Amino acid sequence: EYEIQVELNPDTKTLKCTQKVEYINRSEDYLTHLYFHLYPNSYRYENKPVFEKNDMELAYPRGFSPGMLEIDNVLIDGKPADFVVGGYSENVLMLILQSSLAPGEKTLIEMDYRVLLPYCMGRFGYGDNTYKAVNWYPVACVYDENGWNLDPYYIIGDPFYSETANYHVRIKAPDNYVIAATGNIRSKKKENDQLLWEFDAPAVRDFGWLASNRFETASQRIGKTTVTSYYFTEDAGLKALDYAAHALAFFNEAFGEYPYPRFNIVESDFYIGGMEYPNLIMLDHSLYK
Repeated sequence: EYEIQVELNPDTKTLKCTQKVEYINRSEDYLTHLYFHLYPNSYRYENKPVFEKNDMELAYPRGFSPGMLEIDNVLIDGKPADFVVGGYSENVLMLILQSSLAPGEKTLIEMDYRVLLPYCMGRFGYGDNTYKAVNWYPVACVYDENGWNLDPYYIIGDPFYSETANYHVRIKAPDNYVIAATGNIRSKKKENDQLLWEFDAPAVRDFGWLASNRFETASQRIGKTTVTSYYFTEDAGLKALDYAAHALAFFNEAFGEYPYPRFNIVESDFYIGGMEYPNLIMLDHSLYK
């Protein structure tokens, strides 16, 4: 169970975050440590890129721009916790438990952290039109029959392996920004010149969101699912919605009904065609042209 509060600052290109994770040991082993992926740190070093060499100019059209996640504070069950940040690019957080976590037991982890978004046309970062907060928060590593899975952010393919969880996420952004996110919009509240968006996302393996002060939206209902197109290229955003709605209708019939109430397709500052997250697909804006 994840509960996250995040504030987007477009001026500094940063996210200020607090996070609570209720972690249950579903293995048959006693755990003395817990691990979390810090994927933003994979964007930290130019000599440890997450892109192939020939793609660096496409990913960083203005030259290399670093992204990172800085941990400010960690509590475990309300007490200050010892932790170590390590891995290939400081991309793994190790939490040292004061006592072993027995099978079936749960613990509460609280974190304060800051995320710096890079100017990057890959999955994570920002461009001229959108802020892309995907693979952006500390996510619990999977402990399975092979032990802890601490794989780095591989250049080729999808390196992400995570547990299904329930998410409750509050996103604060300037009131002229629209948020496209995993899950269901629970509420929107005005706070001075800010808007507080509240999302619930049950039974998903990740939580991603994008923000833009240029987004327009259009929706169609397919079965039990609302399909929404978020776009900043006129006309093409409606075509994208039409294609997605027809595809979902066909997949519902051919493979089984889509189990979630929302499905979002989002025009993005992105160069790799498309990238999938729960309830949300990022699409390369060049396709809209």
